[in-house]
Amino acid sequence: FIANRIGTYSGQARLNYALEHGYSVEEVDSLTGELIGNPKTASFRLFDLVGIDVPVHVTRNLYAAVPDDEEREMFKLPALLEDMVARGWLGNKSGVGFYKQERGAGGKEFWPLNIQTMTHEPPKKPRFELVGKARKIENLRDRLRFLMDNADMDRAGQFLRETTLRTLAYTARRIPEISDSIADVDNAMRWGFGQQLGPFQVWDALGVRKTADLMRERDIAVAPWVEKMLEQGNESFYQNDNGRVVGVYNPAAGAYMPLQRAHGVIVLDDLRAQGKELARNESASLLDLGDGVLCFEFHSKVNSLDPLIMEMGYKALELLKGDEWAGMVIGNQSSDFCAGANLGVVMMGVASGKHDQVSQFTKGMQQLFMQIRTSAKPVVAAPYGRVLGGGAEISLASARRVAAAETYIGLVELGVGIVPGWGGCKEFVRRQISPHMAAPGADALPYLQKAFETIAMAKVAESAEQGRELGFFDRDDQIVMNKERLIGAAKQAV
Repeated sequence: FIANRIGTYSGQARLNYALEHGYSVEEVDSLTGELIGNPKTASFRLFDLVGIDVPVHVTRNLYAAVPDDEEREMFKLPALLEDMVARGWLGNKSGVGFYKQERGAGGKEFWPLNIQTMTHEPPKKPRFELVGKARKIENLRDRLRFLMDNADMDRAGQFLRETTLRTLAYTARRIPEISDSIADVDNAMRWGFGQQLGPFQVWDALGVRKTADLMRERDIAVAPWVEKMLEQGNESFYQNDNGRVVGVYNPAAGAYMPLQRAHGVIVLDDLRAQGKELARNESASLLDLGDGVLCFEFHSKVNSLDPLIMEMGYKALELLKGDEWAGMVIGNQSSDFCAGANLGVVMMGVASGKHDQVSQFTKGMQQLFMQIRTSAKPVVAAPYGRVLGGGAEISLASARRVAAAETYIGLVELGVGIVPGWGGCKEFVRRQISPHMAAPGADALPYLQKAFETIAMAKVAESAEQGRELGFFDRDDQIVMNKERLIGAAKQAV
Protein backbone atom coordinates (compact mmCIF):
# COMPACT_ATOMS: atom_id res chain seq x y z
CA PHE A 1 0.00 0.00 0.00
CA ILE A 2 1.41 3.38 -1.05
CA ALA A 3 -0.13 5.34 1.82
CA ASN A 4 0.93 2.80 4.46
CA ARG A 5 4.55 2.80 3.35
CA ILE A 6 4.97 6.56 3.12
CA GLY A 7 2.60 7.41 5.97
CA THR A 8 4.33 5.01 8.35
CA TYR A 9 7.75 6.37 7.42
CA SER A 10 6.55 9.93 7.96
CA GLY A 11 5.01 9.07 11.33
CA GLN A 12 8.15 7.27 12.48
CA ALA A 13 10.39 10.11 11.30
CA ARG A 14 8.39 12.62 13.32
CA LEU A 15 8.15 10.39 16.39
CA ASN A 16 11.87 9.57 16.39
CA TYR A 17 12.88 13.19 15.87
CA ALA A 18 10.59 14.29 18.71
CA LEU A 19 12.07 11.68 21.06
CA GLU A 20 15.65 12.51 20.11
CA HIS A 21 15.26 16.28 20.41
CA GLY A 22 12.85 16.61 23.33
CA TYR A 23 9.67 17.79 21.64
CA SER A 24 6.46 17.32 23.60
CA VAL A 25 3.31 15.60 22.35
CA GLU A 26 1.50 18.95 22.22
CA GLU A 27 4.34 20.62 20.36
CA VAL A 28 4.41 17.99 17.63
CA ASP A 29 0.63 18.06 17.17
CA SER A 30 0.64 21.85 16.95
CA LEU A 31 3.11 21.56 14.05
CA THR A 32 1.86 18.58 12.06
CA GLY A 33 -1.85 19.28 11.70
CA GLU A 34 -3.75 21.96 9.81
CA LEU A 35 -0.69 24.23 9.82
CA ILE A 36 0.90 22.09 7.07
CA GLY A 37 -2.29 20.90 5.36
CA ASN A 38 -2.95 17.76 7.40
CA PRO A 39 -6.12 16.96 9.37
CA LYS A 40 -6.32 18.44 12.87
CA THR A 41 -5.58 14.99 14.33
CA ALA A 42 -1.96 15.75 13.38
CA SER A 43 0.41 13.01 14.65
CA PHE A 44 -0.27 11.81 18.18
CA ARG A 45 -4.00 12.45 18.04
CA LEU A 46 -4.03 10.28 14.92
CA PHE A 47 -2.28 7.50 16.86
CA ASP A 48 -5.02 7.72 19.50
CA LEU A 49 -7.79 7.84 16.91
CA VAL A 50 -6.81 4.68 15.03
CA GLY A 51 -5.58 2.85 18.13
CA ILE A 52 -1.88 2.74 19.02
CA ASP A 53 -1.75 -1.02 18.56
CA VAL A 54 -2.68 -0.63 14.87
CA PRO A 55 0.36 1.41 13.76
CA VAL A 56 2.48 -0.83 15.99
CA HIS A 57 1.37 -3.89 14.01
CA VAL A 58 1.74 -2.09 10.68
CA THR A 59 5.26 -0.91 11.52
CA ARG A 60 6.33 -4.37 12.68
CA ASN A 61 5.03 -5.90 9.47
CA LEU A 62 6.82 -3.30 7.36
CA TYR A 63 10.13 -3.87 9.15
CA ALA A 64 9.91 -7.58 8.33
CA ALA A 65 8.68 -7.01 4.78
CA VAL A 66 11.35 -4.56 3.56
CA PRO A 67 14.75 -6.15 4.31
CA ASP A 68 16.40 -4.26 1.42
CA ASP A 69 15.03 -0.82 2.29
CA GLU A 70 17.98 1.55 2.82
CA GLU A 71 16.07 3.11 5.73
CA ARG A 72 14.67 -0.07 7.20
CA GLU A 73 15.80 0.96 10.69
CA MET A 74 13.29 3.81 10.58
CA PHE A 75 10.60 1.13 10.91
CA LYS A 76 12.03 -0.24 14.15
CA LEU A 77 9.51 0.42 16.90
CA PRO A 78 10.53 2.90 19.62
CA ALA A 79 10.41 1.53 23.14
CA LEU A 80 7.79 4.17 23.92
CA LEU A 81 5.17 2.52 21.70
CA GLU A 82 6.00 -0.95 23.04
CA ASP A 83 5.59 0.35 26.58
CA MET A 84 2.24 2.01 25.84
CA VAL A 85 0.80 -1.13 24.26
CA ALA A 86 2.01 -3.19 27.24
CA ARG A 87 0.23 -0.77 29.59
CA GLY A 88 -2.95 -1.07 27.55
CA TRP A 89 -2.76 2.58 26.55
CA LEU A 90 -4.22 2.16 23.09
CA GLY A 91 -5.74 5.60 22.54
CA ASN A 92 -9.41 6.47 22.24
CA LYS A 93 -10.64 2.89 22.42
CA SER A 94 -9.02 2.33 25.83
CA GLY A 95 -9.53 5.88 27.10
CA VAL A 96 -5.80 6.47 27.53
CA GLY A 97 -3.09 7.06 24.97
CA PHE A 98 -1.02 10.05 24.03
CA TYR A 99 -3.98 12.00 25.42
CA LYS A 100 -6.29 11.34 28.35
CA GLN A 101 -9.64 13.01 28.90
CA GLU A 102 -9.88 14.78 32.23
CA ARG A 103 -12.30 17.14 33.92
CA GLY A 104 -10.51 20.46 34.39
CA ALA A 105 -11.51 23.87 35.68
CA GLY A 106 -12.95 24.76 32.28
CA GLY A 107 -14.76 21.46 31.79
CA LYS A 108 -13.59 18.60 29.56
CA GLU A 109 -9.87 18.70 28.77
CA PHE A 110 -7.46 16.43 26.93
CA TRP A 111 -4.27 16.05 28.90
CA PRO A 112 -1.18 15.15 26.83
CA LEU A 113 1.32 12.50 27.83
CA ASN A 114 4.64 13.67 29.20
CA ILE A 115 6.92 11.23 27.40
CA GLN A 116 9.71 11.64 29.98
CA THR A 117 7.61 10.92 33.08
CA MET A 118 4.88 8.81 31.40
CA THR A 119 2.19 10.83 33.15
CA HIS A 120 -0.57 12.92 31.63
CA GLU A 121 -0.39 16.62 32.40
CA PRO A 122 -2.68 19.64 31.93
CA PRO A 123 -2.51 21.13 28.40
CA LYS A 124 -0.07 24.00 27.93
CA LYS A 125 -0.84 25.20 24.37
CA PRO A 126 2.67 25.61 22.96
CA ARG A 127 3.56 28.88 21.25
CA PHE A 128 6.14 29.33 18.49
CA GLU A 129 7.06 32.62 16.85
CA LEU A 130 7.35 30.99 13.42
CA VAL A 131 3.97 29.29 13.71
CA GLY A 132 2.27 32.51 14.81
CA LYS A 133 3.53 34.28 11.70
CA ALA A 134 2.80 31.35 9.39
CA ARG A 135 -0.83 31.06 10.50
CA LYS A 136 -1.49 34.50 9.03
CA ILE A 137 -0.72 33.14 5.55
CA GLU A 138 -3.94 31.75 4.04
CA ASN A 139 -2.52 29.98 0.98
CA LEU A 140 -1.09 26.61 2.00
CA ARG A 141 1.71 26.55 -0.57
CA ASP A 142 2.85 30.03 0.43
CA ARG A 143 2.65 29.02 4.10
CA LEU A 144 4.80 25.93 3.54
CA ARG A 145 7.43 27.98 1.71
CA PHE A 146 7.46 30.50 4.55
CA LEU A 147 7.94 27.74 7.13
CA MET A 148 10.82 26.17 5.21
CA ASP A 149 12.52 29.47 4.31
CA ASN A 150 12.41 30.61 7.94
CA ALA A 151 13.04 27.28 9.62
CA ASP A 152 16.01 28.62 11.59
CA MET A 153 13.72 31.04 13.44
CA ASP A 154 12.95 28.49 16.18
CA ARG A 155 12.73 24.80 16.99
CA ALA A 156 9.31 24.54 15.35
CA GLY A 157 10.87 25.31 11.98
CA GLN A 158 13.74 22.94 12.63
CA PHE A 159 11.35 20.09 13.38
CA LEU A 160 9.31 20.70 10.24
CA ARG A 161 12.33 21.13 7.99
CA GLU A 162 14.23 18.06 9.12
CA THR A 163 11.27 15.66 9.13
CA THR A 164 9.82 17.03 5.86
CA LEU A 165 13.11 16.74 3.95
CA ARG A 166 13.55 13.13 5.00
CA THR A 167 9.98 12.19 4.12
CA LEU A 168 10.07 13.84 0.69
CA ALA A 169 13.41 12.25 -0.19
CA TYR A 170 12.26 8.81 0.98
CA THR A 171 9.05 9.09 -1.03
CA ALA A 172 10.97 9.87 -4.23
CA ARG A 173 13.31 6.92 -3.65
CA ARG A 174 10.32 4.57 -3.47
CA ILE A 175 9.56 5.19 -7.14
CA PRO A 176 9.17 2.85 -9.00
CA GLU A 177 9.13 0.32 -6.13
CA ILE A 178 5.66 1.20 -4.80
CA SER A 179 4.37 3.07 -7.86
CA ASP A 180 5.70 4.42 -11.12
CA SER A 181 3.35 7.40 -11.00
CA ILE A 182 3.97 10.63 -9.08
CA ALA A 183 0.28 11.53 -9.28
CA ASP A 184 -0.76 8.16 -7.86
CA VAL A 185 1.52 8.61 -4.85
CA ASP A 186 0.12 12.09 -4.20
CA ASN A 187 -3.46 10.85 -4.58
CA ALA A 188 -2.84 7.94 -2.21
CA MET A 189 -1.52 10.25 0.50
CA ARG A 190 -4.29 12.80 0.05
CA TRP A 191 -7.06 10.22 0.00
CA GLY A 192 -5.56 7.89 2.62
CA PHE A 193 -4.50 10.50 5.16
CA GLY A 194 -6.73 13.45 4.30
CA GLN A 195 -3.78 15.66 3.37
CA GLN A 196 -4.43 18.73 1.25
CA LEU A 197 -1.23 18.17 -0.72
CA GLY A 198 0.64 14.99 -1.55
CA PRO A 199 4.43 14.79 -1.04
CA PHE A 200 5.37 15.76 -4.61
CA GLN A 201 2.90 18.65 -4.53
CA VAL A 202 4.54 19.81 -1.30
CA TRP A 203 7.98 19.49 -2.90
CA ASP A 204 6.81 21.56 -5.87
CA ALA A 205 5.49 24.22 -3.49
CA LEU A 206 8.86 24.40 -1.70
CA GLY A 207 10.86 24.45 -4.93
CA VAL A 208 12.32 21.17 -6.18
CA ARG A 209 15.88 22.36 -6.79
CA LYS A 210 16.14 24.38 -3.57
CA THR A 211 14.75 21.50 -1.53
CA ALA A 212 17.10 18.97 -3.15
CA ASP A 213 20.02 21.26 -2.21
CA LEU A 214 18.87 21.22 1.42
CA MET A 215 18.74 17.43 1.30
CA ARG A 216 22.29 17.15 -0.04
CA GLU A 217 23.56 19.51 2.67
CA ARG A 218 22.29 16.98 5.21
CA ASP A 219 23.56 13.90 3.34
CA ILE A 220 19.99 12.85 2.56
CA ALA A 221 20.07 10.83 -0.64
CA VAL A 222 18.17 12.42 -3.53
CA ALA A 223 16.58 9.90 -5.90
CA PRO A 224 18.59 9.55 -9.15
CA TRP A 225 15.52 10.23 -11.27
CA VAL A 226 15.01 13.55 -9.43
CA GLU A 227 18.64 14.48 -10.13
CA LYS A 228 18.10 13.62 -13.81
CA MET A 229 14.93 15.70 -13.95
CA LEU A 230 16.80 18.71 -12.58
CA GLU A 231 19.73 18.15 -14.95
CA GLN A 232 17.22 18.32 -17.81
CA GLY A 233 16.21 21.77 -16.60
CA ASN A 234 12.82 20.63 -15.34
CA GLU A 235 12.07 22.53 -12.12
CA SER A 236 8.81 20.91 -11.00
CA PHE A 237 7.05 17.56 -10.86
CA TYR A 238 3.85 19.03 -12.26
CA GLN A 239 3.38 21.24 -15.31
CA ASN A 240 1.04 24.22 -15.00
CA ASP A 241 -0.64 26.28 -17.69
CA ASN A 242 -2.15 29.51 -16.32
CA GLY A 243 -2.79 27.92 -12.94
CA ARG A 244 -4.14 24.66 -14.35
CA VAL A 245 -2.17 21.42 -13.87
CA VAL A 246 -1.78 19.89 -17.32
CA GLY A 247 1.15 17.48 -17.01
CA VAL A 248 3.17 15.39 -14.59
CA TYR A 249 6.76 14.17 -14.83
CA ASN A 250 7.15 10.49 -15.69
CA PRO A 251 10.38 9.17 -14.10
CA ALA A 252 10.55 6.12 -16.38
CA ALA A 253 10.19 8.14 -19.57
CA GLY A 254 12.23 11.07 -18.28
CA ALA A 255 9.65 13.49 -19.65
CA TYR A 256 6.33 15.13 -18.84
CA MET A 257 3.13 13.33 -19.72
CA PRO A 258 -0.40 14.78 -19.88
CA LEU A 259 -2.20 14.54 -16.52
CA GLN A 260 -5.27 12.42 -17.06
CA ARG A 261 -8.25 13.36 -14.93
CA ALA A 262 -10.55 10.51 -14.01
CA HIS A 263 -13.93 10.66 -15.74
CA GLY A 264 -16.39 12.74 -13.74
CA VAL A 265 -13.75 14.63 -11.74
CA ILE A 266 -14.17 18.42 -11.88
CA VAL A 267 -11.48 20.71 -10.46
CA LEU A 268 -12.79 24.20 -9.79
CA ASP A 269 -9.33 25.78 -10.03
CA ASP A 270 -8.96 24.29 -13.50
CA LEU A 271 -12.22 25.92 -14.54
CA ARG A 272 -11.00 29.18 -13.07
CA ALA A 273 -7.81 28.95 -15.11
CA GLN A 274 -9.90 28.36 -18.23
CA GLY A 275 -11.83 31.59 -17.67
CA LYS A 276 -14.99 29.89 -16.39
CA GLU A 277 -15.28 32.10 -13.30
CA LEU A 278 -18.26 34.39 -13.92
CA ALA A 279 -18.15 36.50 -10.74
CA ARG A 280 -15.95 36.74 -7.66
CA ASN A 281 -15.50 38.60 -4.39
CA GLU A 282 -13.28 37.88 -1.38
CA SER A 283 -15.58 35.18 0.01
CA ALA A 284 -17.39 33.53 -2.91
CA SER A 285 -17.40 32.88 -6.65
CA LEU A 286 -19.73 31.77 -9.42
CA LEU A 287 -18.37 29.33 -11.97
CA ASP A 288 -19.68 27.68 -15.11
CA LEU A 289 -19.52 23.89 -14.68
CA GLY A 290 -20.66 23.37 -18.26
CA ASP A 291 -23.88 21.88 -19.62
CA GLY A 292 -25.88 24.79 -18.21
CA VAL A 293 -24.92 24.15 -14.57
CA LEU A 294 -23.77 26.99 -12.33
CA CYS A 295 -21.55 26.56 -9.26
CA PHE A 296 -21.88 28.76 -6.17
CA GLU A 297 -18.52 28.39 -4.41
CA PHE A 298 -17.48 29.59 -0.93
CA HIS A 299 -13.82 30.44 -0.29
CA SER A 300 -13.90 32.55 2.88
CA LYS A 301 -11.90 31.46 5.94
CA VAL A 302 -13.19 27.97 6.88
CA ASN A 303 -15.90 28.79 4.31
CA SER A 304 -17.87 30.63 6.99
CA LEU A 305 -20.96 32.51 5.84
CA ASP A 306 -20.62 36.29 5.73
CA PRO A 307 -22.26 39.27 3.96
CA LEU A 308 -20.08 38.78 0.86
CA ILE A 309 -21.31 35.19 0.48
CA MET A 310 -24.86 36.44 0.92
CA GLU A 311 -24.30 39.03 -1.82
CA MET A 312 -22.94 36.38 -4.19
CA GLY A 313 -25.83 34.05 -3.34
CA TYR A 314 -28.39 36.58 -4.50
CA LYS A 315 -26.34 37.18 -7.64
CA ALA A 316 -26.31 33.42 -8.29
CA LEU A 317 -30.08 33.14 -7.98
CA GLU A 318 -30.58 36.09 -10.31
CA LEU A 319 -28.21 34.56 -12.86
CA LEU A 320 -29.99 31.22 -12.51
CA LYS A 321 -33.15 32.76 -13.91
CA GLY A 322 -31.49 32.96 -17.34
CA ASP A 323 -32.54 30.47 -19.99
CA GLU A 324 -28.95 29.25 -20.40
CA TRP A 325 -28.90 27.76 -16.89
CA ALA A 326 -30.55 24.45 -15.97
CA GLY A 327 -29.59 24.42 -12.29
CA MET A 328 -26.92 25.13 -9.71
CA VAL A 329 -24.48 23.29 -7.45
CA ILE A 330 -23.49 24.76 -4.08
CA GLY A 331 -20.02 23.37 -3.52
CA ASN A 332 -16.34 24.06 -3.01
CA GLN A 333 -13.06 22.19 -2.77
CA SER A 334 -11.39 22.98 0.54
CA SER A 335 -10.95 21.05 3.78
CA ASP A 336 -14.54 21.70 4.93
CA PHE A 337 -17.77 22.64 3.16
CA CYS A 338 -18.84 25.31 5.66
CA ALA A 339 -18.19 25.95 9.36
CA GLY A 340 -21.38 28.02 9.71
CA ALA A 341 -21.96 31.75 10.09
CA ASN A 342 -19.02 34.04 10.68
CA LEU A 343 -19.91 34.92 14.25
CA GLY A 344 -16.93 37.25 14.44
CA VAL A 345 -18.58 39.55 11.89
CA VAL A 346 -21.86 39.41 13.81
CA MET A 347 -20.23 40.10 17.19
CA MET A 348 -18.22 43.00 15.78
CA GLY A 349 -21.44 44.49 14.44
CA VAL A 350 -23.16 44.13 17.81
CA ALA A 351 -20.16 45.52 19.71
CA SER A 352 -19.94 48.57 17.46
CA GLY A 353 -23.66 49.26 17.72
CA LYS A 354 -24.42 48.44 14.08
CA HIS A 355 -27.56 46.53 14.97
CA ASP A 356 -29.33 47.42 11.72
CA GLN A 357 -26.51 45.83 9.69
CA VAL A 358 -26.59 42.71 11.85
CA SER A 359 -30.37 42.48 11.42
CA GLN A 360 -30.03 43.02 7.68
CA PHE A 361 -27.45 40.21 7.42
CA THR A 362 -29.41 37.67 9.49
CA LYS A 363 -32.70 38.44 7.73
CA GLY A 364 -30.99 38.53 4.34
CA MET A 365 -29.50 35.06 4.84
CA GLN A 366 -32.86 33.69 5.95
CA GLN A 367 -34.50 35.03 2.81
CA LEU A 368 -31.64 33.77 0.63
CA PHE A 369 -32.04 30.24 1.99
CA MET A 370 -35.79 30.39 1.44
CA GLN A 371 -35.26 31.47 -2.17
CA ILE A 372 -32.89 28.53 -2.63
CA ARG A 373 -35.55 26.27 -1.14
CA THR A 374 -38.24 27.56 -3.54
CA SER A 375 -36.05 27.97 -6.61
CA ALA A 376 -37.81 27.02 -9.86
CA LYS A 377 -34.60 25.32 -10.99
CA PRO A 378 -32.85 22.56 -9.06
CA VAL A 379 -30.18 23.52 -6.54
CA VAL A 380 -27.93 20.68 -5.36
CA ALA A 381 -25.62 21.02 -2.35
CA ALA A 382 -22.33 19.12 -2.26
CA PRO A 383 -21.41 18.96 1.45
CA TYR A 384 -18.27 17.31 2.84
CA GLY A 385 -16.05 17.57 5.90
CA ARG A 386 -17.50 19.89 8.53
CA VAL A 387 -20.99 21.10 7.63
CA LEU A 388 -22.04 23.04 10.69
CA GLY A 389 -24.74 25.53 11.60
CA GLY A 390 -25.49 27.68 8.56
CA GLY A 391 -23.62 25.16 6.41
CA ALA A 392 -26.13 22.50 7.42
CA GLU A 393 -28.99 24.95 6.84
CA ILE A 394 -27.99 25.77 3.27
CA SER A 395 -27.62 22.05 2.62
CA LEU A 396 -31.12 21.43 4.00
CA ALA A 397 -32.50 24.28 1.89
CA SER A 398 -31.28 22.69 -1.34
CA ALA A 399 -33.50 20.47 -3.47
CA ARG A 400 -31.03 17.60 -3.27
CA ARG A 401 -27.73 16.77 -1.60
CA VAL A 402 -24.74 14.81 -2.90
CA ALA A 403 -22.56 14.30 0.17
CA ALA A 404 -19.07 12.94 0.68
CA ALA A 405 -18.98 9.84 2.87
CA GLU A 406 -16.84 11.76 5.38
CA THR A 407 -19.36 14.48 6.19
CA TYR A 408 -19.80 15.78 9.73
CA ILE A 409 -23.08 17.67 9.70
CA GLY A 410 -25.09 19.25 12.49
CA LEU A 411 -27.19 22.20 13.61
CA VAL A 412 -24.80 23.29 16.35
CA GLU A 413 -26.12 26.82 16.98
CA LEU A 414 -27.56 26.08 20.42
CA GLY A 415 -24.04 25.19 21.53
CA VAL A 416 -23.20 28.91 21.32
CA GLY A 417 -26.56 30.14 22.57
CA ILE A 418 -28.40 30.90 19.33
CA VAL A 419 -31.18 29.19 17.35
CA PRO A 420 -30.84 27.83 13.79
CA GLY A 421 -32.78 30.75 12.32
CA TRP A 422 -32.04 30.47 8.61
CA GLY A 423 -34.63 27.78 8.01
CA GLY A 424 -32.74 24.93 9.65
CA CYS A 425 -35.34 24.20 12.35
CA LYS A 426 -38.23 24.27 9.90
CA GLU A 427 -36.48 22.16 7.27
CA PHE A 428 -35.18 19.63 9.76
CA VAL A 429 -38.61 19.17 11.37
CA ARG A 430 -40.22 18.86 7.94
CA ARG A 431 -37.80 16.12 6.94
CA GLN A 432 -38.37 14.24 10.17
CA ILE A 433 -42.16 14.33 10.06
CA SER A 434 -43.38 14.54 6.45
CA PRO A 435 -42.24 11.08 5.25
CA HIS A 436 -44.33 9.43 7.99
CA MET A 437 -47.54 11.43 7.70
CA ALA A 438 -48.84 9.52 4.65
CA ALA A 439 -49.85 6.65 6.96
CA PRO A 440 -53.40 7.04 8.38
CA GLY A 441 -53.39 7.98 12.06
CA ALA A 442 -49.65 8.55 12.18
CA ASP A 443 -48.42 10.21 15.37
CA ALA A 444 -46.05 13.10 14.65
CA LEU A 445 -44.85 13.45 18.26
CA PRO A 446 -42.02 10.83 18.25
CA TYR A 447 -40.52 12.35 15.10
CA LEU A 448 -40.90 15.86 16.46
CA GLN A 449 -39.18 14.75 19.66
CA LYS A 450 -36.26 13.30 17.67
CA ALA A 451 -35.86 16.56 15.76
CA PHE A 452 -36.01 18.58 18.98
CA GLU A 453 -33.36 16.41 20.65
CA THR A 454 -31.03 16.59 17.65
CA ILE A 455 -31.20 20.38 17.50
CA ALA A 456 -31.24 20.99 21.26
CA MET A 457 -28.26 18.72 21.87
CA ALA A 458 -26.37 20.13 18.84
CA LYS A 459 -25.77 16.60 17.59
CA VAL A 460 -23.23 16.23 14.79
CA ALA A 461 -23.29 13.20 12.50
CA GLU A 462 -19.96 11.40 12.29
CA SER A 463 -20.52 10.32 8.67
CA ALA A 464 -22.89 10.98 5.81
CA GLU A 465 -24.65 7.70 6.50
CA GLN A 466 -25.21 8.68 10.13
CA GLY A 467 -26.36 12.05 8.84
CA ARG A 468 -29.03 10.21 6.88
CA GLU A 469 -30.09 8.37 10.04
CA LEU A 470 -30.37 11.66 11.95
CA GLY A 471 -32.41 13.23 9.16
CA PHE A 472 -29.97 15.62 7.48
CA PHE A 473 -30.08 13.60 4.26
CA ASP A 474 -33.04 12.01 2.46
CA ARG A 475 -33.29 8.50 1.06
CA ASP A 476 -32.75 9.93 -2.41
CA ASP A 477 -29.67 11.95 -1.50
CA GLN A 478 -26.46 10.46 -2.87
CA ILE A 479 -23.35 9.59 -0.85
CA VAL A 480 -20.02 9.65 -2.69
CA MET A 481 -16.98 7.78 -1.40
CA ASN A 482 -14.37 9.76 -3.35
CA LYS A 483 -14.55 13.46 -2.46
CA GLU A 484 -12.78 14.35 -5.72
CA ARG A 485 -15.89 13.23 -7.61
CA LEU A 486 -18.27 15.26 -5.46
CA ILE A 487 -18.72 18.32 -7.69
CA GLY A 488 -19.04 16.12 -10.78
CA ALA A 489 -21.64 13.93 -9.10
CA ALA A 490 -23.58 16.98 -7.89
CA LYS A 491 -23.54 18.42 -11.41
CA GLN A 492 -24.90 15.12 -12.71
CA ALA A 493 -27.67 15.24 -10.06
CA VAL A 494 -28.80 18.63 -11.35
